[in-house]
Amino acid sequence: MYLATSDVNQPRVRPMALIYHNDTCWFVSIAGREKINEIKKNNNIEFAINPQNREDLSTIRGTGKAILITDFETKKDVIKSIPWFDDYWKFYDD
Repeated sequence: MYLATSDVNQPRVRPMALIYHNDTCWFVSIAGREKINEIKKNNNIEFAINPQNREDLSTIRGTGKAILITDFETKKDVIKSIPWFDDYWKFYDD
């Protein structure tokens, strides 16, 4: 999936993993990345997903407001659902 943020006057689009856990879509990132700083300044986002194994050229798009999660237990719960977590991060606070 691709996530679009804005840094004042310039949109920024980045590939990211979409995590679906407990009927909620989660986007996870390393703490301190520029996209996190952009979301802190302007939490309006847009995302696009190109479904795998599709027979047509459809795309799913969505817009909304990003919420940065700071609650440790919530982070831990979501992270436990990511089988490749250890390949990218060391701790739940990352």
